[in-house]
Amino acid sequence: MPVRVNPEILKHRIPNRACPGPDPGSGMTTLKQRRFFNTGFRMSFAKIIVPAVAVALLLSCAPVNLYNIDIQYIPSTDKEAAEAGSVPLTVTMFNDQREREDKLLIGRVIMQDDRTVPVLPRHMEAAPAVTRALTSYLTRSGYTVSSRHPGWDLREETIDPSWKGLILGGTIKDLFIECDRSTLIRTYSSRVNLTIVLADASEKRILHRVTVRTLPTKQHLKFSEFKLEEELNAALSEALERTFADSELTDKITGR
Repeated sequence: MPVRVNPEILKHRIPNRACPGPDPGSGMTTLKQRRFFNTGFRMSFAKIIVPAVAVALLLSCAPVNLYNIDIQYIPSTDKEAAEAGSVPLTVTMFNDQREREDKLLIGRVIMQDDRTVPVLPRHMEAAPAVTRALTSYLTRSGYTVSSRHPGWDLREETIDPSWKGLILGGTIKDLFIECDRSTLIRTYSSRVNLTIVLADASEKRILHRVTVRTLPTKQHLKFSEFKLEEELNAALSEALERTFADSELTDKITGR
């Protein structure tokens, strides 16, 4: 039986759902509609990007008020492991005896406008950072080192026999880096002054004492926070390596 279609239905346009176009009654052609949406997109994009770029420019021009660096031991050369001996070592927490009120301060940068910007530790203060550096040096050198770092004021009467074995403690007299950015050539000047004491825990007796000082100065065309860190760590690492270049100290550690 043939299907009859109401002619009135054919008068209404069936929309193409796959490719929607403008409403025929709106008076807007497909080209106009495309321009409308493109203009709206550009305006939205501009509202987001322009303020973001402005903020970035302001931040890049803002004056620097602080530099942060990490204090650690960086080996100057690949060295062979030492003959460590059988006695374990305990590295006690270093005593910070620097003559300055602000113990956090480990450097300063002189800017082009004669401002002075402080340099502070990034992760830990000077005493635990130098303790970690000495522990790292000893471990890399093949010594057996305890994971404990008790406090010790470097006096024989305050040695705790429970620490057992040999003890290495120390004081920080100086740990500082200064960089002058006011000239074309950047000058990095580092200062490290440490005293390291070796003691026998069971006998409660000091066996040896070493004081070492390093004062390197380097010049570079470039300034960076990384360079501050690199130069101070190089001075600290040199001080630690020179300390254990003392054959009398190493002989007492290894039991020779």
